[in-house]
Amino acid sequence: MEYLVNLFESNVVVMNKILSFLLLVIFLISSCTKVVTNENDEQIQQAPMSAGYIANGWTTDVDVQIEWVAKGMTHYVQNRSFVNVVHTIAEGNDFEQAKMQEIEDQYYGISGISFQLSHNDSVQTNFTPNSYNFTFLPAFVLGAMAFINHIYIPEVTTVDSTLPQLIVPLRVWEIRQQNDVTGFFIDTTGSIDSVKISGEDPPVDQYYIWVIGYDTDPAFVDTTREFPEGISSCGDSICDKFRHEDDSTHTNYCPGDCPDSNAVYNYHVIVESIQIYRDESQYFESWLNGKYEMTCKGATIRDSTVLDYFGDVEDEFNLLLDKIKRKNVCRVSTFGHERGCPGALVTVNKEIFNYFNPLTDSLFFVVYEQNKKSRNRITFRLPGKSANNYPKTIGGVTVPWPQFPCWFVRNESGFNPYYTFISNNVYYVPQESYGTMIPGTNFLSNNLIHILNNGEYEVVLRLVKE
Repeated sequence: MEYLVNLFESNVVVMNKILSFLLLVIFLISSCTKVVTNENDEQIQQAPMSAGYIANGWTTDVDVQIEWVAKGMTHYVQNRSFVNVVHTIAEGNDFEQAKMQEIEDQYYGISGISFQLSHNDSVQTNFTPNSYNFTFLPAFVLGAMAFINHIYIPEVTTVDSTLPQLIVPLRVWEIRQQNDVTGFFIDTTGSIDSVKISGEDPPVDQYYIWVIGYDTDPAFVDTTREFPEGISSCGDSICDKFRHEDDSTHTNYCPGDCPDSNAVYNYHVIVESIQIYRDESQYFESWLNGKYEMTCKGATIRDSTVLDYFGDVEDEFNLLLDKIKRKNVCRVSTFGHERGCPGALVTVNKEIFNYFNPLTDSLFFVVYEQNKKSRNRITFRLPGKSANNYPKTIGGVTVPWPQFPCWFVRNESGFNPYYTFISNNVYYVPQESYGTMIPGTNFLSNNLIHILNNGEYEVVLRLVKE
């Protein structure tokens, strides 16, 4: 009798699972009319998806999970209602993306079904065995960085969504090949199949493409500078208004540093604009990413003293100048095919240093397109600096040996300025010949601006009076 009871209970569990799956199938094959979503997210928002996935490697883990997400997604895109929802979200986003949480909210608001859980059911039902972990779907953490997953639809505002649809996982090992990438789809028999497509130019005239990708969590990327207090000190001839050295009521008041002669040469350093006018796409940024994350690191230097710097090797937070839309970039393929040319001039107007005396100071500056997925690194070291002189104390602050790591996915042409290889993954940044170490007098002789140009993009720096 106990055996029969257990068997009955087991059958009930199985029947409940089958019923849940049938309800999911009914939803997926239901109405093919376009869904009109509610613009008020608060009315349809549910609790955040289960998250907290800790990845243990790019190619061994993230690539694997991303592929399972893509394979599971191939079943969802058979339903046009679901496709329309995701397309509408991506179309309304500046970077043609729909975050997984946004999709969850819309999906649940329309169907009453959790997208995360039903997607997991789809993977478990259609792919046995598998190593998929459903907590990966919204986000993951790798090392000290958190990443948010999304669906990116290249050229979403103009692409023909009735073309054969491909789901492309953003896999690091394929990006490194800088060649073809894999797209998944359901064939005429209802089975999953795959095809290789160009990794250089999106074949949007042949396919309607969804890329399963990810971005750094914005909380892990600095968009504004926090200027250090204490690097400048009384008696260094810098009229540092950030430390209130010009304020007679403040404890840091330093009249010797703030006569008219010093105050005249107290400038802010601004990144005024960026123009990506020729992206050799096979090296610079894969089309699998919908944006160019222009990032910078730098230092102000007087004689042998580093007055201020950011982007040091110990700093997990890079200073993001701007995310530039792909459509604002001139992209040139290996075969000379151009898209989006000429590239748009993008106004940045971001302050990177809050005091700079062009008569006495020099600017060390590196700007490059951040690519976290390659995990290749070069480390810039300031010319003329020696590890034997660091760490040192300046104005009561301990300053480590300034080193500037940059993550990239290409050769030296991806950087502005260029660098010279030394050894052991260390790169020496040349002096004035490449415009890397910029003497302040260069600004004074050129109407307070300095232009960095590496043949692919141009960055304009400007000094602005206090």
